[in-house]
Amino acid sequence: MSKAIHQRALNRRAGATLPSRLREPGPSYLLSSSPLSMDPERGITGEVEVETEASRTHARHSRMRFLKGPIPLRPIAIAACLPGKALAVYLILRHRRDLTREPTVTLPAQLLSDFGVDKDSKARALRALEGAGLITVERMDGRAARVTLLDEPSVGRQPRRAG
Repeated sequence: MSKAIHQRALNRRAGATLPSRLREPGPSYLLSSSPLSMDPERGITGEVEVETEASRTHARHSRMRFLKGPIPLRPIAIAACLPGKALAVYLILRHRRDLTREPTVTLPAQLLSDFGVDKDSKARALRALEGAGLITVERMDGRAARVTLLDEPSVGRQPRRAG
């Protein structure tokens, strides 16, 4: 006999018969008659996940990089008028700021590489974006540049209007 059952038997009056079915204490909704069983270390066992179109789409989207919106068009238009990789670097900066939720960010080499931006292009783009009033850059020897995006372009060149 288990210790709990033995303890219950000791607490009964002499000569009383044991119930035909001992009830486990606890809420009944935790007990299941299904073939699934709950293992405290592994969770539910016997469970099978059925892949659906929605789960495939979610898995694909959760691995993809994204830009968080809304993004004002004016800074993008200004960056697009700048030479070289300025627009790509600006979009990477927006992505990093939204991802880290920090006002000042650095630019990881792998992310720049994904956009085809090398270290010289990055330096030229940062100077151009800074000159346009879209960012401020804190440069330190031997350290990655720390970049802060400005909400409103301050000095910036205005994009040319067609017409």
